[in-house]
Parts: sequence; structure tokens; C-alpha cells
Amino acid sequence: MWLEADEPAKTFGILMSPCSNRKPQLVVMQGKAKAWADQIQPSFFHCYDVLPLLCTTIQETLEYPMALTFFSPQEWDQILSPVLRAALPKADICGNFPHAMVYTLISLQGVGVPYPYGLQVIKQTWSDLDSLSIHLEFDSPSLQPMRQGDQLLVDLFIDSLVDQLTLK
Repeated sequence: MWLEADEPAKTFGILMSPCSNRKPQLVVMQGKAKAWADQIQPSFFHCYDVLPLLCTTIQETLEYPMALTFFSPQEWDQILSPVLRAALPKADICGNFPHAMVYTLISLQGVGVPYPYGLQVIKQTWSDLDSLSIHLEFDSPSLQPMRQGDQLLVDLFIDSLVDQLTLK
């Protein structure tokens, strides 16, 4: 079967086309998000169970194609709006809560939902670095052990010449 350059084909579970037509994948992801929201809407959950559920189910589903696709922050808002509209009220959070606070860390008085656009940039950066065989290294800060005879794990790893590939 012959496809045009802008027609996507499903590869590794992701709709991709040679000319980077991302609209079909956007529609698929919006459908998955809406289906999740429709399932969660009539269900009963304790308010403290909803956000971990969101982060371990639909968030993981939407993270899968992140290394190979690129969506703008506005497109991510389109994808996640039905999810947040369904999940936030179930978590006893106002459904119109600002997205900036939804994606802010709990330690900074936010809700703590991972920001998908930021995750996408990080995943693509790591994918690019890995494909170019670039490994990041850093010098560990000089920390003092708390007790006599203690050793720092980071220093032990460095002294043993353990690299990042071995730790995977």
C-alpha cells in the first residue's frame, strides 16, 4: 500500500509520517485522554487516590510517544483538558484551577501533576543525546561523611569507575 508523504503510518504504536504531520497522533492522544476521562467521571474514588491514578495511568500512556512526537504547550492543554476536567473535581480541587498550579510541585504549593511539555522536552533531549552517544558527566560536590568510617556512595561509584551505562 502506497502512502503519501503527509499520510501517517502506525509504527511502534505511534502515528508518524515523513513530513511530520502530527495531527493524526494528536487526535489519537485526545481520544485516549477523553476515553480515560469518560471512565473516571462516573467512578467513585477517594480524593487522595485520584492524582496518583492520573500519574500512573493516563500520564504514562501519553508519555509513551513523547520521544518521537512534538506537541506545543497549547496542544498538550488540548490533550489533557478532558483529563483535568474529570480528575480535579474528583480530587476535591476546583476544575478551573490554573494549569500553572496544577503542574507545580507539591513542595511549591502546587498539585504536583507532571508538566507534559517539560517531560517531552526532557525525553527528546535524552533521546537525542543517546542517539549521538553523548553521555553527561558531572563532578560530585565534596560532601563530608556524617560519622567516622562512613563513605559516600557517589564517591565509591566514581572510585570504582562505574559509568552510567553500567548503572542502567
